[in-house]
Amino acid sequence: MRQIVQHLGSGRTELLDVPAPGPRRGRLLVRATRSLVSLGTERMLVEFGRGGWLSKARQQPEKFRAVLAKIRSEGFFATLNAVRSKLAQPIPLGYCHVGQVVDAGEVHGFAAGDRVVSNSPHAEVVSAAPAFSARLPDGVSDEHAAFTPLAAVALQGLRLVDARPGETVVVMGLGLIGQLAVRLLRARGVTVVGVDPDEAKRADAKQAGALVPELGAPLATLLPGGAAGVLITASTPSDEPVNQAARLCRRRGRVVLVGVTGLTLNRADFYENEVTFQVSRSYGSADASDPSSARANFDEVLGLMASGELDVAPLLTSRHPFTDAPKIYDDLRRPGAYGLLIEYSVPNESLVRTLPGGDGDSRTAGGIGIIGCGNFASRVLVPELRRQGTSPSVFASANGLTAKLLAGSAATATTDMTALLDDPKVSTVFIATRHAEHGELVRAALRAGKNVWVEKPLALTEADLDATMAVARSSSGILAVGFNRRFAPLAIHLLAALAAKSGPRRFTVEINAGRLPANHWTLDPEQGGGDASSAKPVTSWTCSISSPGAPSSRPMRSPATAMARMAAASK
Repeated sequence: MRQIVQHLGSGRTELLDVPAPGPRRGRLLVRATRSLVSLGTERMLVEFGRGGWLSKARQQPEKFRAVLAKIRSEGFFATLNAVRSKLAQPIPLGYCHVGQVVDAGEVHGFAAGDRVVSNSPHAEVVSAAPAFSARLPDGVSDEHAAFTPLAAVALQGLRLVDARPGETVVVMGLGLIGQLAVRLLRARGVTVVGVDPDEAKRADAKQAGALVPELGAPLATLLPGGAAGVLITASTPSDEPVNQAARLCRRRGRVVLVGVTGLTLNRADFYENEVTFQVSRSYGSADASDPSSARANFDEVLGLMASGELDVAPLLTSRHPFTDAPKIYDDLRRPGAYGLLIEYSVPNESLVRTLPGGDGDSRTAGGIGIIGCGNFASRVLVPELRRQGTSPSVFASANGLTAKLLAGSAATATTDMTALLDDPKVSTVFIATRHAEHGELVRAALRAGKNVWVEKPLALTEADLDATMAVARSSSGILAVGFNRRFAPLAIHLLAALAAKSGPRRFTVEINAGRLPANHWTLDPEQGGGDASSAKPVTSWTCSISSPGAPSSRPMRSPATAMARMAAASK
């Protein structure tokens, strides 16, 4: 299948051939019919990619500050390599996707043949998350439904503004999301004042029912008692929109930021009327029990479309065949543009899950397969294998894109794990997926007679561990686990210090590895085996050794040595 990707390093937009995702339990396999370009978000990504290093730093100062912090903690060259690696990885574009379900993955409420909208990227076939998907009502066309995620972004912001019928809300920024916000507010019986420097956008908002002052005219005449709230959908580095919004509010009014602006707040502007400020979270959360979840917002938008209360037809600017889609990104600042629709005609071969590689790299004859092509595989595992003089011949990942990016043109890329394990040319498998998948994949590979290297942990539960070890004992393959922390410089230094002293010893170790975000997958008990409630930046533990000798007399093989042995075993 084909997918649109953006190269952050160069700004180039490409239509890339990648393996199609396959059926997965808990996911919706969807064949595309339409998708919509998000002019604001996608333009920001494209312009970020096309800018130089200085421009990138100016566009995303918070990321630049994170880079400086990384330099202080990890050093300049390590940080430089990490940044270059990040920018070298193309990213998928888009999050407004409509199509037909090919396989429902046992997800309740969905079935093959359903028309659905999801937050998936521009691609002929996608594996959609049910929490960010919704079925289309019969009266809503595919092309109108493609506006749903963007309308849900506006709706989530309006939920936070919480204006009642008859109250007045100011919408600052009348791009696509601003225009959708105007229409959603009018459908709720709320008076809307639209603000934007673009005369054409002001005219479109006025036609949709907004009150629009002349450019430069004081807004106070339209807000005699102050606004109940202000929704900011503009994109600007200036701090003025946020502070102006506070001045426009009545007592205890609400300012909600949906767009991107400067955030240096003037305390006096907010203090006088006790104005609250809040940043809206995209189209809502994944929590189905949340009344403002993404699914609930999608459903409400589609219901308004079906009833005729939300008309997006005037916002559909142009239609483009998918084959010509990269040309859309040549000029995303075209005047008068709102909805740029991509139309798909997906052939059956787009469901092919394996793309064979060529003979461009002679090292790929080693018979090595990689399952899991995320950051660890791309930045650590595969580079180390290549330094050892070999290169994997098959790369497998669930979404296909990461596998294709690592495989290049020389190796095979696939989303079919069974095809990799059934390949007689592959004798050794390296597994670098999320933790919850390790046990099942290791057992499958060992049953297939493969040698297996799996990144830690081997299992998340004792039952999973017991099942894996039972298979390992009866398999002809070698099993190795990548416990690499023991080879860290400080760990080696500690081992040497302990070995130099005999007799009872007691010591306390403090490890400060930084704090993971609470929503990081490794802290999810189901996926990573962690616990978000106990994720602390400093871990402390005490150990006592009473044996008289060295802590261990067994030689320690480094990860590189062990990987070299596994690579040799695959030849």
